[in-house]
Amino acid sequence: GEPGDGSAAPYVKLFRDAGLVEQDAPRKMFRVEKPVRLQKGRAELVALPYDGTRISFTIQYNNPVIGTQTIALDITPEVFANEVAPARTFVLRSDVEKLRRAGLIQGGTLENAVVVNDDGVINQEGLRFPDEFVRHKILDLMGDLTLLGRRFQGQVMAWRSGHATHVAFVKALAEEKRKEESFDLPPRPNGKDRVWDIEEITQIMPHRYPFLLVDRILELTDDRVVGIKNVTVGEPFFAGHFPGHPIMPAVLIIEAMAQTGGVLLLNKVDRPKEKLVYFMGIDGAKFRRPVKPGDQLRFELTLLKLKGRICKMAGKAYVGDQLVAEAELLSSVVDR
Repeated sequence: GEPGDGSAAPYVKLFRDAGLVEQDAPRKMFRVEKPVRLQKGRAELVALPYDGTRISFTIQYNNPVIGTQTIALDITPEVFANEVAPARTFVLRSDVEKLRRAGLIQGGTLENAVVVNDDGVINQEGLRFPDEFVRHKILDLMGDLTLLGRRFQGQVMAWRSGHATHVAFVKALAEEKRKEESFDLPPRPNGKDRVWDIEEITQIMPHRYPFLLVDRILELTDDRVVGIKNVTVGEPFFAGHFPGHPIMPAVLIIEAMAQTGGVLLLNKVDRPKEKLVYFMGIDGAKFRRPVKPGDQLRFELTLLKLKGRICKMAGKAYVGDQLVAEAELLSSVVDR
């Protein structure tokens, strides 16, 4: 299509010509977890869980050229570019003057919209698809779903819907997600305003006794986390490391440091309960002094790099003001 032809094809071409660049952040997804339904007048929309993005749409017009059209598509980048984006907006010739009197479609011409009479399409080009009208409705719906602020994953079935009911449906989806996520995680710490105790940590971290090695999160921002581990004589590892001379294993200091960093990383992704953090590498690890029963370890980690799901952090461990260990940690977020 040419620029401003009433479809999304010109924009697809511009984006493809410009090229895509991977960003240093995990993609946020909006996953439909349970059915959501909206009915207003003759319009009805239903969203269902689905592994991918699928949209089915039915339109019903009294106009004999449009009539009833139905289509269902699994939306991939190629399907969007070839099957949906080229579909142009349309208007009934009988509605044009009424819309213009209402101050609408002021820029509408035969170059940027399909105009339909009772006996056919006025545009010289004709139709790009026999069912171009319902395909454009899918394009409309996909545009309205972007109001969710995340990439949509799920199946939507729509009947006789338009922008107004699409937007009401998006609001219903967002409200349902807000209810779900309010039970999924505790309120997230913001800077130093609030701490997470052990009960809240276990809502985001998969580790459990005897391998959960973080007791409290004191501070959490987009690129920094501070957590503590109280080291007691009852730790199971002291029984063998070493009898009569209890020393916390250096590898477990690093593990506790990594778990503290994992809180930061899981806090940045959607649906953290469905994720795990895999430890991928350690650089520059140094251990300054032994950690013993009665010590309180404080871990301070700073995010150095986040590209896709790969994360690099700089970590330091203190007892009081004394630095006891440091390392750079490489990890990855994976699906459980």
